[in-house]
Amino acid sequence: MNSLFDDATEEPTGGTSSRKSRLPKLGRSVKMTGLDVGATMIKVVVLERRPEGVVLREAALASTPPGVATEGVLTDGISVARALKSLWNDYSLADQRVAVAVSGERVFCQAEEASESERGDLPALARSRMAETISYPADSASSGYQEVPGGFVWVAAPAESIDWIRETVRLSAKTPTLVQAQSCALANAYSFSYQPDAQDVALLLHVGARRASLVLMRGEVPIYGRDVVINLAWPAAARSVPERVIAALDLHWDQIELRSRPAELSRILLSGGPASAPELKEAIQTRTGKPVEELDAFLRVSYSPGAGPGRVVAEHRSSLAVAAGLALQGLEEQ
Repeated sequence: MNSLFDDATEEPTGGTSSRKSRLPKLGRSVKMTGLDVGATMIKVVVLERRPEGVVLREAALASTPPGVATEGVLTDGISVARALKSLWNDYSLADQRVAVAVSGERVFCQAEEASESERGDLPALARSRMAETISYPADSASSGYQEVPGGFVWVAAPAESIDWIRETVRLSAKTPTLVQAQSCALANAYSFSYQPDAQDVALLLHVGARRASLVLMRGEVPIYGRDVVINLAWPAAARSVPERVIAALDLHWDQIELRSRPAELSRILLSGGPASAPELKEAIQTRTGKPVEELDAFLRVSYSPGAGPGRVVAEHRSSLAVAAGLALQGLEEQ
């Protein structure tokens, strides 16, 4: 899945763009750092693309500084940048380029069908469909689209959210090479690892400290992506983690079933910190009647299980899915 937002090195325009994947030339090695800044944890994955395949160079996690989020939304960019600088130093991460994610209830990712005649003016059509869906003025969004068989995929996020993460990364002395919606990063990780058939329908469910990201995939195309508040920070006695996740899933289940047609949802792939908990898998499988497994973003990434990065992946594989998807995206765009 190509990056859909404007290049991170440019000022956001709120317009749309169509971009093609650019793979490294044969014999050329390229590195990319994927950075996932969450409300409680910062996750980093560094991948290198070589002629023989993708290799893991580094994987790391650190706590997000306390008090930097307001109602689950990161607002203290200076403190986050300081934490990132420490992380770069602790792991000797000298590469300048970083791919980062943006998430939240106002980040949208959606596929649309379009006839041959409608695709004649795809920028206008994408902007029109986006304006009908998002919950804020289209002219205040940073957005983009990508043509896919039978239609297109569009993505939108508040311009201030894009600006915030770009500036925070710059303050940490790195260059934000691209900004991607978290749902698209998950789609990248899934597509690369599983290479699904074009009509295979799967649901990616990434559970974070405050939000869950739902991404419905048909083959390698994300046809419906939303971030939903689940408030895992609430006291455990108020509601269990599986109950909160199921409640979030229920909000979108009708859309998931509708957009899966004419095929049926075949499986659910779970990622995020709680993904390995058996009770969560069992609750989702009982509620949906679909098989549930953990998403492995490193299935086709080479690494040594005994080395430091390999041990981090073995212990935190599910938590690193977004960062891995971002790094993979960054490699494709070099």
